Amino acid sequence: MERFARHDDEAGEERRLAALRAMRALDAGASPLMERLCEVAREALGTPMAYVSLIGDDAQHIRATAGFEPRDTPRKGSFCDHTIRGDDVLVVPDAAADPRFADSPLVTGVAGVRFYAGAPLIADGGARLGAFCVAGPQPKTLSANDQRLLQRLAEAAVLELRRQRVELDAVDAIAALETTATEAANQREVWEQRTAVLEHAANQTGSGSWELDLGTGRIIWSDGLYRLLGVEPGCGRPPREILWDRVHPDDRPILQAARDAAKAGRSFSLEMRVVAADGTIAHLSSRGEPVGTVPGTPGRMVGVIRDITREKAAEVALRESEDHYRHAVELSPQIPWTADADGSILEAGPLWMATTGRSAAETLGKGWAEALHPDDAGPALARWGQALASGDPLDVRYRVRAVDGTYRWFRAYAAPRRAADGSILRWYGTLEDIHERKLAEDEAEASRHRLAAVLESTGDCVLVVDHDWRIVYLNGNARAYLARTRPAGVGDDFWDLYAEYVGGVFDFNYREALRTGRPVRFEAYLEHADTWLDVNACPGEDGLSIFFRDVTQARRTRDELLTMAHHDPLTGLFNRARFSAVLEEMLDGETDPPPAVLLLDLDLFKEVNDTLGHPVGDALLRAVAERLRREVGAGPLLARLGGDEFAVIVSGPEHDVGALAERLMACFEETFPVQGNAIQLAASIGSAVAGPGCGSADELFKAADIALYRAKEDGRGAIRAFDAPMFERVRARQSMKQDLGGALERGELRLVYQPILDLSSDGVVGFEALLRWRHPERGDVSPAEFIPLAEETGLIVPIGDWVLETACREAAAWPAGTTVAVNVSAVQFRDETLPLRVLQALCRSGAAAARLELEITESVLMSDSEQNMRTLHALRQAGIRIALDDFGTGFSSLSYLRRFPFDKLKLDRSFVGDIGRSAEAEAIIRAAGEMGRALRMTTTAEGVETPEQLDWLRQNGWAQAQGYLIGRPLERADVPARLPGVGNPPAASPRLAAP
Repeated sequence: MERFARHDDEAGEERRLAALRAMRALDAGASPLMERLCEVAREALGTPMAYVSLIGDDAQHIRATAGFEPRDTPRKGSFCDHTIRGDDVLVVPDAAADPRFADSPLVTGVAGVRFYAGAPLIADGGARLGAFCVAGPQPKTLSANDQRLLQRLAEAAVLELRRQRVELDAVDAIAALETTATEAANQREVWEQRTAVLEHAANQTGSGSWELDLGTGRIIWSDGLYRLLGVEPGCGRPPREILWDRVHPDDRPILQAARDAAKAGRSFSLEMRVVAADGTIAHLSSRGEPVGTVPGTPGRMVGVIRDITREKAAEVALRESEDHYRHAVELSPQIPWTADADGSILEAGPLWMATTGRSAAETLGKGWAEALHPDDAGPALARWGQALASGDPLDVRYRVRAVDGTYRWFRAYAAPRRAADGSILRWYGTLEDIHERKLAEDEAEASRHRLAAVLESTGDCVLVVDHDWRIVYLNGNARAYLARTRPAGVGDDFWDLYAEYVGGVFDFNYREALRTGRPVRFEAYLEHADTWLDVNACPGEDGLSIFFRDVTQARRTRDELLTMAHHDPLTGLFNRARFSAVLEEMLDGETDPPPAVLLLDLDLFKEVNDTLGHPVGDALLRAVAERLRREVGAGPLLARLGGDEFAVIVSGPEHDVGALAERLMACFEETFPVQGNAIQLAASIGSAVAGPGCGSADELFKAADIALYRAKEDGRGAIRAFDAPMFERVRARQSMKQDLGGALERGELRLVYQPILDLSSDGVVGFEALLRWRHPERGDVSPAEFIPLAEETGLIVPIGDWVLETACREAAAWPAGTTVAVNVSAVQFRDETLPLRVLQALCRSGAAAARLELEITESVLMSDSEQNMRTLHALRQAGIRIALDDFGTGFSSLSYLRRFPFDKLKLDRSFVGDIGRSAEAEAIIRAAGEMGRALRMTTTAEGVETPEQLDWLRQNGWAQAQGYLIGRPLERADVPARLPGVGNPPAASPRLAAP
């Protein structure tokens, strides 16, 4: 685009003045829109004065103002005369310190201007007509966003000058036509020319015109004016009525004032709103001027009415846009700043002043450096000097003194803005608060040093290879381990050393880690060393870090534990987990005939334990298991489900369920010789066959259980098969479901609290919240009955929320450090909002998150485990402790311990009951405790009922105990008596806590 020459170029100045005349900028009167633009500038930029000036040959003409009375002044020495010498915004932060303006009357006189900023008014072709200016009596600077706002206001002012020129041209055209019409009133050609010119003017300006005969009062409207008001020309209604009806009621006084001025032959200018038939509002501007007439006649008024709706919308959008920019700058965490080519700061964002407490005067120039830390000022200024000398972007970190006297780390970025010749015009930069990040980086560096020390002290072997499989690091353990079979050192090619493993499990997993960028952990057999390794391959930018350890012995122990996890340690039969898994597999396989389940429960077994002792009872169970095993044979699966309950899965056409039940019952006809005792036992048997209503393992097992319950009701030694009448019991359960639906609202549910003992201090450290239901007719209903019903119906969700709320509220009143444990059902975990609801319960109660323990069983992790894992991690990150309950009763505990870092491991009571009676059970308990401690979990044993069990647990390193020996579940009112720190010293012996 062509640029006009500078002020001292006579030809360029002449072209500028010609453009000013062509725009008729000095001919137009006051403009309401331009006055509003000045008001926008004052409000948006926070200055007391704003004005629009046009620079003539020798004078500065003020066209619009806000904040002072307009008065034309000499051009020479004016701010605006300097503004039009360039295309950018001219900013004078302190005119008294600027040699160009220090002696100006505007600075030294009554006005006392100290701050000025102006954007040139640039017309077509680049001519600079004048400036849009803001000023004030206090030193100030403008940010880059504020300067852009000023430029946009200048562009809007130029658009208004263009609009006024079109209006003036239209009025002149009308006046010329009026003269012509007066001189040749009878010439139709003149009338047609007049009409055409008027219509052309209306089309050019997007407006309509009108003419008022001051003598007769007759008014003529153009067709365009009718259309502006939404009616067709020639509609038959008087124009005055149409206009008065369409004008917004609030603007009718404005219209009346214009009518009065027109009748008096006075010029006027106005803006008003009109309401269309569809209810939309348009903004119109009107201008009227008297025109000459033949001497002796009253005269005429002519004018135009123009639709300025778009301009009003643009004005609002402009104001909104600038407010947006201003708020964006004020809310940005970064501090914008600019500097001149010599490095002197011209402006800094308000956040700098708020952060440092330094004023703009103290900051601008070189003053900003005084806020730097003494150790950082020299290096930072040196880097700034290098950037100024080289023109390269600046990137430097330093500490800045904050208002409170502390120092914070900041990072300064800056890049130059260059002219066409490559010279630097200005530097634009930002200052970013990186204090927390810098502290984190410093900590990371310290961590790296600590990590090196840890790698040398860790029990793992650590080996690092680069992307070419060259060994770049070995810790001491790795060197020692590899030296025993195949020595390796830094610089060796890894696959040259272990060529026989190329393409095997090691190769596959290492390359998988590098391919995905994610750690890969696996166990593999090292053939040449006859050992098993636990390997964790962690990819990084520089290669692969391999952490490994010899887990041969642990592997064997784990395999043994896994084997034991599927078998009952007392009898050697399959346990409940294996029984359930096999039954599921059979039902999924749709065997023919369908499988059946036999449940067998010993009668009078409790009396044997009570009279002859547990060792005799254990021996008796082993004897019973042996007889049952011989009778069942190789086909059916025989399992001990726990206690004195056994189960058989019958499948295949060769097996008769009824006949097998009779043979099993016959096993009890003879006494059992156990340790010199001849013990007579009886049994009850219930059976069910898979079919309608018993299609799942759970349904089939429940049906057999119902039959067993019926057999017990009918007396010892009975056999019952599940049949239609037994559905009555199902109906009873359904009735209980319905009653359970309103139990919470009726206040029938309550919590009791069972104490948890810390074995190192013999003090109560927490309580487990247990849900109880007192039915108005049935009395106390066992949780074993109504909890499964709540899970089936989904009532466990609102009941669980109530339990959380109540337990947290109660715990909030306990002494600090006392925890409360709450059981969470797998059904509750299906809701992704569980973490939010737990946190809401904590917030409403005021209890700390660390005091809440959520107990889950393996069933939580067995369904939709990925979602449940995310929920567990969310709860863990919130500071809530997670405990794995009933450990040892499932079949996948170990895999879940690897997948999620539980805070607590709770051993199922069935194992504790075998302490002192089963070496195998003690071995499992001991191994589980060691595993929990190795994984940094608190180990808790449930079901502790004897001092011997408690002593054994303490001697074998268990951390906590829970059971009737420690204390039965307490009502809420009785809890304070067991709270620590409330006048209750730790019990001298746990026996004192027993009921």
